[in-house]
Amino acid sequence: MAEFTFQFTLNEHGQRLDKALARRLNKALEGGFSRNKTKKLLDAGKVEYNGRVERFGSRNVEYDDIVRVEVDEEVVGSPKSTRRYDLSDDDVLWRDDFVIAVNKPVGLPSQATRDPNRDHLVAAVKRYLSWRGVEDPYVAIHHRLDVGTSGVVVLAVHRRANKRLGEAFESRNVDKTYRALAVADEEMRREESVWTVENHLDERGSGSQTRQVPVEAGGDYARTELEVKRRRGRVCELVARPHTGRRHQIRAHLAGEGMPIVGDRRYGGLMEKSGVNIDRMMLHAHRLRLDHPVAEGQIEVESPIPQQFDELFDRLAE
Repeated sequence: MAEFTFQFTLNEHGQRLDKALARRLNKALEGGFSRNKTKKLLDAGKVEYNGRVERFGSRNVEYDDIVRVEVDEEVVGSPKSTRRYDLSDDDVLWRDDFVIAVNKPVGLPSQATRDPNRDHLVAAVKRYLSWRGVEDPYVAIHHRLDVGTSGVVVLAVHRRANKRLGEAFESRNVDKTYRALAVADEEMRREESVWTVENHLDERGSGSQTRQVPVEAGGDYARTELEVKRRRGRVCELVARPHTGRRHQIRAHLAGEGMPIVGDRRYGGLMEKSGVNIDRMMLHAHRLRLDHPVAEGQIEVESPIPQQFDELFDRLAE
């Protein structure tokens, strides 16, 4: 069961509760959420409006009012997603007999989830190789992108490459570069454009509310180099170079710097602005470089920065 708390904006003032809540849940939950499911939650008493149980979806919401909702699978059923992602040659950034690098789209998990109907990158790569004549393709993954992150993922497609590819990621002998779009909590006063965040991160919360937070004792060491490429007021486009591979590392470090990633609800990122469509988390795995696990030389691949980064930067900075 997942729990969410939303505060309605001026743009939502006067909308029906079931409509406004369904739109919020559709953005917050992987796989989307329907208005019919929202009605089931209202009927079951799983929605509180300003601290009191609300069962009528027809009421109009008001600016700054708060709604709390429990998304109970016993009421709405477990999430199912049957959409398939078919990779094309344009999605393949590098391929030889041992390694493949692909451009993972937003919304596709890197590996299998608890939902057996949900597609994932490993399965999509296997299908791609089968369609191109590889019999019983071997695919192994050693690094992952969050479901809301796009960009470069490298996978082993031969057993000879698997061990050394895994060792490269385990020993951090891989150079990774990400791009992120963020809106600072207040206009940046930091004079330097390049700095490093170092701390220890530990997991707090559960389910869809799980976050990585800085801790004084315990946790895992995490280090990220950050560089502001451009800024306009509070809007910044950054390069992030993680030197460790902790879960949500870049997201947690930018949030800790007062610069949460646009579209990253979990870490407090901007989710909406009047007239601006924010339909994804603005984090992209742009470039990756590592030694080839079998042959001589290096593998260096780059995924083009989505055009949406430029478009959204300009719109948010207006």
